[in-house]
Amino acid sequence: MNKLCVFLLCIQPVFALKIQTDTSASFNAETSRWALGNQGEECTKTCDDLGMVCTLDSETKQTGLDDKDKALDAAKAAAASQGLNTAGWYSDGPPEGGRNYEFSPFVSLSQNKIYYFKPSHGNPNSGNGGGSSFCTPPGAKKTSGHLTRICWCEPRTTTTTTTTTPRGNGGKAAGDPHLLNIKGERFNINRQGYAPLVSIASDGAANLEVMALIEGVKKCQKKMFITEVNASGIWLEKNIAVTIGTDKNQAFRVTVDRQEVWSPATEGYEPPTTENVIVDHGNKFSINEVTASAATSKTPGVELKTARGIKMKIMRPLVRASAPPHLNFDITGLAKLPPSFKLGGLLGHDDHTSWSTPDPDCAANYVRSAEAQVEDSRVTAQ
Repeated sequence: MNKLCVFLLCIQPVFALKIQTDTSASFNAETSRWALGNQGEECTKTCDDLGMVCTLDSETKQTGLDDKDKALDAAKAAAASQGLNTAGWYSDGPPEGGRNYEFSPFVSLSQNKIYYFKPSHGNPNSGNGGGSSFCTPPGAKKTSGHLTRICWCEPRTTTTTTTTTPRGNGGKAAGDPHLLNIKGERFNINRQGYAPLVSIASDGAANLEVMALIEGVKKCQKKMFITEVNASGIWLEKNIAVTIGTDKNQAFRVTVDRQEVWSPATEGYEPPTTENVIVDHGNKFSINEVTASAATSKTPGVELKTARGIKMKIMRPLVRASAPPHLNFDITGLAKLPPSFKLGGLLGHDDHTSWSTPDPDCAANYVRSAEAQVEDSRVTAQ
């Protein structure tokens, strides 16, 4: 049988293989794990079929499989839990073992070969490459039908229906930014300014307010990014801000009541292997550096933990140097709030019309960028 080579990837034509999802009593959907999907399947569906979800953390973990050993270990761990035979599976070293596709890392079952995520492989402007791994690649960049993705799946925070993304317990934003709020509504942010992401109130008191500064490379351009996240309220007692650095050697600045407390460098950054507490404000909150288990070497970040069980993770992707500086934001614990709290903001129950409608001043010349796709800010909430 002849081999077919596409984009430097040689494959052996085979019939589609079906991977059986582990539904045995021994499977635990409450534990994060690596999983293999069916051929051509996106990680969003793979995780959903397991009763789990693919999140922003999942995309970070998948992007972190950036060498052959990491990818091979993850693939074999997933295969073992799903009863697959991994005899003969292997992965090449650079340059042939890595791909920068949005659906990397993956397994070519026709070759028994594992491909890791390698941002520097190929031309990222060719339409076939990306700056990070995605749960569901944007636009038309879908998984090739003969490939099996390596997915990091995480537990749902509550029991949900079998939809692609859990409704009623979480939200997500990815892209310009693209948002999925706690009600399951999908929309884009089409305006610049300080956007109210989350608001938690009770008895008229502002317990927690989270704002994000949305900026574009230039006015009336579709591509927009998060450049600042600001958290305040009674639960914190202080104003906490994470802002993109003012020079190229500064990833971002963390300030508490306008006093800088930490600022990681963009060059040579390595996340800690153990917990590093930057600020501990008694029984109110703490700010920790994100550890190596939750970040890649190119993704410095901080986690803000509140005494009320709300956790916010703010990351600065550094995978692609050409991408405009931006932040990713993730908040968890919202689904566990008692019903006595009013949950508002774009990721809560507030109306998003004013933010999803383009600025009227830009209506005549609102531009859908014709440039090659770049990394975008992403926000998740649970």
